[in-house]
Amino acid sequence: MWQYQNWTLGSLCYTRGTITSGTISMEHKQTSRVEPVLHYALAALGSRGDLMPILWAAKQLEAKGHRVTILANPFFADDVAKCGLNLEPVGTSKEWVDHISDERFWKQSTSLPTTTAIVERSLPQFNEAMLRAQAKYGAIDAVINSPLAIGAAVVAEKMSAPSITVHPSAYTFWLSKNLPVMDVGKIPLFVKKLASYTPLAVLRPIFSAVRKLALNKIFLGKINPFRVAIGLPPIADFYKEAWANEKGAHAILAPEWFVGNAPDWPKNLQIFNFPIDGLPQEHLAADVDEFLRNSAALEKKTVVFTFGGDVDAKTYVTNAIKASQQLGLRSIIISPNKAGMDAAECDKNVLYARHIPYEKLLGRCSLFVHHGGVGTISHAIEAGVPQIIMPRIGDQIDNAYKAKGLGIAKIISTREASTPGSYAQAMKDVLGSQTMACNVRLAQGLSKDFAPKRSFTDWVAQQVRRPQTL
Repeated sequence: MWQYQNWTLGSLCYTRGTITSGTISMEHKQTSRVEPVLHYALAALGSRGDLMPILWAAKQLEAKGHRVTILANPFFADDVAKCGLNLEPVGTSKEWVDHISDERFWKQSTSLPTTTAIVERSLPQFNEAMLRAQAKYGAIDAVINSPLAIGAAVVAEKMSAPSITVHPSAYTFWLSKNLPVMDVGKIPLFVKKLASYTPLAVLRPIFSAVRKLALNKIFLGKINPFRVAIGLPPIADFYKEAWANEKGAHAILAPEWFVGNAPDWPKNLQIFNFPIDGLPQEHLAADVDEFLRNSAALEKKTVVFTFGGDVDAKTYVTNAIKASQQLGLRSIIISPNKAGMDAAECDKNVLYARHIPYEKLLGRCSLFVHHGGVGTISHAIEAGVPQIIMPRIGDQIDNAYKAKGLGIAKIISTREASTPGSYAQAMKDVLGSQTMACNVRLAQGLSKDFAPKRSFTDWVAQQVRRPQTL
């Protein structure tokens, strides 16, 4: 049995207890079963944050001797290559760059339509990629896909191959008692709390109406023509039969103390820890190591800023540098391009990089300011560093509120991040908070101590053996 800790926002006190039921079991049963070598197709659609859990899953399966093929946009070819895995491209790099360069994608009010468009475009692309993968590497025995890679799951159904959806967080389960926060503000939090206290018998007809009036209207007209085109019958409920497929298997790669739980989540669901260990380790570049050594020698704190895949973060970069300068801090900017860096080109207290491995960086820094991707949050927790989160779209908002609720992060709005003074005040508040420092240490311990009831590969093997209900 394993111990867990839990605490409330702003509290230095916490309790210890033992989980004995639910999705987390304390027994790890040994098995002598010899598993056959299988060919897994692992499909990702979305940002690097959607891809990395898929790469982690692929490396776990490869370590067990299985053959794995990655299905993803070639924009991420370098990430796949670093893991030593085969990539079967889905779409083109230009399509993904055009998508993340579209300002509508970065606005909460227009993000869904743009994301829906890329999902629709990917449907035949996944079909073509999976057929190529079969021709090159042999029959596909099972598919593991990210939530947006719906096309891969549909093609798996056509191939009579089991599919498993790997979720970076619980945001996918929009319609449940554990309702995610979908917008920044007090009203969405009120709705979330109201749902948690409302009986399921009352919530179910409400959720049913939302599915019929919103989700089905948006998605069925895109999914069903593709299904029919490849010889599958249409579906009637997008949420229950595709997005959060109640008949399928689901893995959440974030621990229960972070994502929570709900009685109306899919029954065949298993929760695992953050997917940090198991990927190839990268080295810290010499200039980054030198910058951090100088910070220590100067006894100055270093703040790391990153804005995810946002290629137009110029305003946020500029103000991040100004805020750091106001507080006498050194700053590292991780961004796809150098927009906003002009004024700091000659500043020895500022370092720019397109990419730095978080596992080598964050433990040597004092504060991490980012967009709210769950993978980014998990690295901050693992390193034991406090966070400021500026969420913009999708699951970033729910992830940010979860981190805030645990007392390990402060949320700032894009408006606050557009003003150096507000930015600096938020940084000063977090760096001076002993309560947050304590909560960060507790979260770090939780992450290291969490142990699921079985390994990811053993659970996947069980799902592949399980009779499929199609």
